[in-house]
This record gives sequence, structure tokens and C-alpha cells, in this order.
Amino acid sequence: MNRVNADEGNARHYTLKDAVMALRRARVLVAEDDDAMRAMLTEEFQRRGFEVVTVKTGRELWHQLSHAAQTDDLHRPFDAVVSDVRMPGRTGLDVLAELRESNWSVPVFLITGFGEDWIHREGDRLGASVLDKPVDLDRLVCAVREATAA
Repeated sequence: MNRVNADEGNARHYTLKDAVMALRRARVLVAEDDDAMRAMLTEEFQRRGFEVVTVKTGRELWHQLSHAAQTDDLHRPFDAVVSDVRMPGRTGLDVLAELRESNWSVPVFLITGFGEDWIHREGDRLGASVLDKPVDLDRLVCAVREATAA
């Protein structure tokens, strides 16, 4: 069933899917071992309307992703992953490679304080966006919003 909202003379048709998607916030998994950086990313994504789950290590990142793959109403899959490259346990690149080997297509955004060319090449090869620290938060949030738009 369609509904029309005639606001300021501009008519827009809304479907039930539109209503459901408006209520459902994009779910982002943030993996960052630096407490201050993780808090800043979390605050920015939440302020912009995202649901955020955070982890500190590569092992926790993989654990969250593998549990979210077995989705239910409380633990639905993530719409995007924002991960530091170098973390204790496993690197963001290691987890990304395993995601791709498992044919998971979730958008991944890697952030690194070590902007070496090989990190960018490997991230590109695995289908991730790689951003150097300090991260432009507006650019990152806009890229995640665009990648998670239905």
C-alpha cells in the first residue's frame, strides 16, 4: 500500500518497505584497539543515526562477524565494518581476507595509521576502502552511509 506525503507541495510516495527501512538504523561494527579513536568513531556514527557495536581486537572482530552470520532478530548481520588494520590478535586485513574467502560481501572500511602502499593495494584487492589516519570523519561516515543505503 502506498501513502503520499504532500509536504510543501512536493508529493512523495511511501511504501511499507520505506517505513520499515526508516525505522531500521544501519548497523556498523567498529574494530579499533585505540580507546580514544574507538570512542570518537562510535560517538560520530551514533550521532549520525547508526547502530554501533565495538570491539578492540581482531579476534573479537571475527567473533562478532561469525556470530552475526547466524542471524536472528537480536543479532542481525552488520551492514558495514569499520576496522583498524593493525590490532592485537588478528589484523583487519586478515579478517577481511577471511570474509572474502567465505563470500561475505559486507562493505569494509579499513583505517590505518601506517599508510603503506601495500596496505592500500591489499585492501583494494579485497574490495575494501582504505583510509589513512587521521581519518576525515565526514568522508568516512558519508562513505558508510552510501554503502549501506538500501
